[in-house]
Amino acid sequence: MPGILSITQSPASSSLAQSPIIFSVIQNDNNMLLSSSFQYLADLTYWTGSQANSGSVDYTLAKFPNTSDYGIFDVSKIVNSTLTERLEENSSNAVWFKAEFYPQYIPIGTTAFVTGSRVSSRIYAALDGYGLFPENITSSLQDKTTYYPILTDGPVTQSIFDTDLGRFGAGTYDIDWSGNDDATHIYYSSSLTSSILPIIDTQYLSSEVIFDFPAFPAESDFPITYTDSYTICAVSASNSSSLLQTIISASWTELDDFQGGTDEFDYDPATLQQNASNFEDFFNDEVSEPIYVWAADEATPLFYNTITEESSPWAEVNQPEFVNIPSIKLLSPWVVNNDYDDDLNQAMALSTSNLYIQNSFIGIVGGVSTVSLQTIGNSYQNGIYNTTGGNGTGLTVSITGTTAAGAIQSVVIQNIGSGYDVNDVVNVSGPGPGITGQLKITAVTVPQTTSKYTPDITKLGQCIRFEEKCKEKYPNVRIKWKNRFGQYDFLNFDMVSKEAFATTRKTYQPQVGSWNSSTLEYNQWESSIQNYVSDSTQTISVNSDWLSEDYNELLKQLVSSDEIYWIYNDAGDIRPLAITTSNIRFKTGVVDKLIQYSFDFKFGQNYKLIL
Repeated sequence: MPGILSITQSPASSSLAQSPIIFSVIQNDNNMLLSSSFQYLADLTYWTGSQANSGSVDYTLAKFPNTSDYGIFDVSKIVNSTLTERLEENSSNAVWFKAEFYPQYIPIGTTAFVTGSRVSSRIYAALDGYGLFPENITSSLQDKTTYYPILTDGPVTQSIFDTDLGRFGAGTYDIDWSGNDDATHIYYSSSLTSSILPIIDTQYLSSEVIFDFPAFPAESDFPITYTDSYTICAVSASNSSSLLQTIISASWTELDDFQGGTDEFDYDPATLQQNASNFEDFFNDEVSEPIYVWAADEATPLFYNTITEESSPWAEVNQPEFVNIPSIKLLSPWVVNNDYDDDLNQAMALSTSNLYIQNSFIGIVGGVSTVSLQTIGNSYQNGIYNTTGGNGTGLTVSITGTTAAGAIQSVVIQNIGSGYDVNDVVNVSGPGPGITGQLKITAVTVPQTTSKYTPDITKLGQCIRFEEKCKEKYPNVRIKWKNRFGQYDFLNFDMVSKEAFATTRKTYQPQVGSWNSSTLEYNQWESSIQNYVSDSTQTISVNSDWLSEDYNELLKQLVSSDEIYWIYNDAGDIRPLAITTSNIRFKTGVVDKLIQYSFDFKFGQNYKLIL
């Protein structure tokens, strides 16, 4: 019976290519192993793009068995050599690889090699990073950082400015994951809002092994607002089936409830009935505490907290005293913001706005419904028109352009309401006495939205808290660098920084004078010292603010990084840097109390544009 070859050690499903990537194999046929010619062979294949398109073998490696009869292959040097792109070029700098193993030997009495049974590994991903001592050689990314799948070593609390730019990376390919849930979203949370950002659903492309997402507030797609801090972590989330929102519409007859900073206003029970079965069931059975009321645009600060003395687009609702009465009371210390009830017009605008009621806010993805309209009649002028009958109410139309005869040139839908279909005719009136007409709906387009449902959230990794700090009097130098996972970390050096400029030159002594002429003369511009090499280098020295010792691991990776940039303006433009600080004494709060660090960098691009 032929012997069987087995793989006894394999890499992590997502491996860091600068550290050992090990396969170990063993052949159980002693006759083969006794041959002095016996070798283990490995056909190594690596590729990018789709995981399914591996192509042909790139290398064949050979190993003699060790004293324990095992063959140990380290493919990291080969795999790492393929990761040639810089992180700034490719945020998902990854490569697929696999290996097929088989033995070969020369049987006694023959001269040709024969091969034994073959065994193939699964497919692995390699990232441009490195492990640390004393980590296990085959440990997964999950085992290397408590923040996984966010690829950073923290720290758990970081200082920021509201002008900070920066993106983190999250690993999407880890079949060694030991939890019951896979990471599906990045969860953002602040005292004002929260949001979940879906992690890209990888189709097993090397370009999707890392999910790039905004981590700092100046990024254009940063999804939340905050006052002084926010948190980010990876979660497993799926939408639950229970409805969490309804729309509350206050009628114009109830305007008095909005004046004087009252904490109570009436609601439209018919609207509530339509959206959430009935008031009592909605608040008692379909949602859990706490419950909030939100401005429809999620931005207008309709409410005020009398303890924090801050305005907000949301307020917490009192439970359960209001359940069986036709009004909603705000939970102390929340009141209606006085800035919105000082005059009747503002109160009127407030009263016709929709308000969301929901429990713990997760987020919205969506847009504005659009309607195409056809006018019936021509008695129109510029202004706001509201529905008064026809096929329903709830449609608000802004007519922004009319002809001299009153025909509509342009129409803007402010609020589509609900229940409208194509070919419906809506009666409208306003803005002046006697201005009436009809609008026929010719098309309705409703964008994709994600309703406010509470996802069933399971936190998978340690959350990172970002706390905004007051800006110092010195210009901030924001540095980003590739960390040990091949992704960016960031730090603001907002104390004293100094730039320096140094010139290097080489000279020679040219011959002065007209030695090839009939007479010897020289010109005023001739020099006996000539520069033939002249270039300049620029350096910058930076100082951090006082840091906790939790930053020590982050700073070690800065000193060890081979890709460092200075984000030198609010547009995110960068300058490559090379760190010249080679020695650093890491401090501890116990011994050194306040901790501050200084680093020196050399610009990666010299003063002269010489390529």
